[in-house]
Amino acid sequence: MKSSVYISSEKIRVIGYIGSGSGISVQKHLFYDLPEGSVISGKITNESNVIQGLMSLKSENSDLFEGTELIIDGNSITTKIIEVPRLSKKQYYQLIRDDFSDTAANFSELVFDYSRTSDNAILGCAAERSLIAQYTQVFKNAGISLKSIRIGVEALIKYAGSTAELKGGNYLLNVIDGFTMLSMVFSEGVNLFMSRTRLYGEDRKRVLQGVVQNLSGMKQFTQSENIGNIEDSYYLGLSQSEVDTISAMNPYSNIKISALNPMSGGDIPPEAHFACINAMAGDNRINLIESMKNLDRAKRKIKPANLKIPAAALFLAIIISPLIYSGVQILALNAKISEINRYLFSSETLEKSYEIDTVIYETAGRTAVKRLIDQKNSELMDRPLLTNYILDLVTTTRSNRAQVLRIEFNEIRGVLRINARSNSETDAGMYVEELKQSENIKSVTYTGYSGDSEGRYDFSIEILLTSEREKQEIEEAKEEIMEVAR
Repeated sequence: MKSSVYISSEKIRVIGYIGSGSGISVQKHLFYDLPEGSVISGKITNESNVIQGLMSLKSENSDLFEGTELIIDGNSITTKIIEVPRLSKKQYYQLIRDDFSDTAANFSELVFDYSRTSDNAILGCAAERSLIAQYTQVFKNAGISLKSIRIGVEALIKYAGSTAELKGGNYLLNVIDGFTMLSMVFSEGVNLFMSRTRLYGEDRKRVLQGVVQNLSGMKQFTQSENIGNIEDSYYLGLSQSEVDTISAMNPYSNIKISALNPMSGGDIPPEAHFACINAMAGDNRINLIESMKNLDRAKRKIKPANLKIPAAALFLAIIISPLIYSGVQILALNAKISEINRYLFSSETLEKSYEIDTVIYETAGRTAVKRLIDQKNSELMDRPLLTNYILDLVTTTRSNRAQVLRIEFNEIRGVLRINARSNSETDAGMYVEELKQSENIKSVTYTGYSGDSEGRYDFSIEILLTSEREKQEIEEAKEEIMEVAR
């Protein structure tokens, strides 16, 4: 029997199942209540509590943990849909590293991987290596060998693509885990966008009101981006009565509210549906354990320097030396050489040598990145029109509709990334519409969107700037128009 494990901030949930894909049959469902604060946003903050919970579940169900998969979700894993043509594997990894460069600056070491979600897009992910190693070790300490660590977002995308009810549709897919909500926009069955929202409220009713507020924000987003009409909004992790409450508060008569129940007809509670979806999503997915091993194998290819001192060569040097060594002195030197070689090739010294080489390798990598940044900054300064536009964008707020928090120019992809905050979802949409009217801008695309209970909306966009050649063509066209007018 195989098992799928999902650890939320409140519980460890395990399902035991047989079969594969949509044909799985759940044989067991177990859970263990975790003390508050044991896991936060997917990160284990109290290992002993989690180990105790796993051991407790395993002690009564040893046959359940023979082929164990863990699904993780939350802010601990960074994911992003990237539109890109088919490239080589090496080019994909380089693209992902570039796209997550701002994330990498906040962590000591990241593991990157990807999976294809459509003909022209991939799901890129970045996870801290220490996080993967921690989960692996926690399960090992509980006597459980992890077969794989899967990503929640990818499991949802794979499930949506293989389920008749969802395949090819225009809908929102929402996952509620405690006070965190993941919302994914699908158009014609393809995931185009996702965002995470913190739900605030002392009671469940306030939380559900936050869910409805999020629906309103996502509806406006799809309209501003000209995404096909959203027909359904599915909810995973809520009871049927809670979904009925949301449906009663739904302000949009053309959007149907439904509970997403992958195990209809069974007695599996909604909170365990995430683990079920992971089991149904198949094996052709990212496995972070393998991703971490690939990173480690790549590091091991950097061999420690060969520091061995050939005894024969040193002996020859001694003979031709102007000094005449006695036989006793030569023997003493040979003994010293053997001692040095034993030290140089001891396991402890080789390990230290490898650690030093790893540091050198990582330092060289960071130096190369800095060199690239300096080069791009230099190129940016050589483009006064672009520089002036960026400064104008920073210092103005487009009729006070939004506050620009962060700007980054990606020369490789030719896009300007902006993180901003608005006081309302309406202001956010109008800010983007104003940007689209600028002749300096070719297109504007949302890449992130979230709101809070105070009505503020943080969003991120990518701006494709009009090229110098295109701007020249626009100017020439304007001159022709003016000439005709004269």
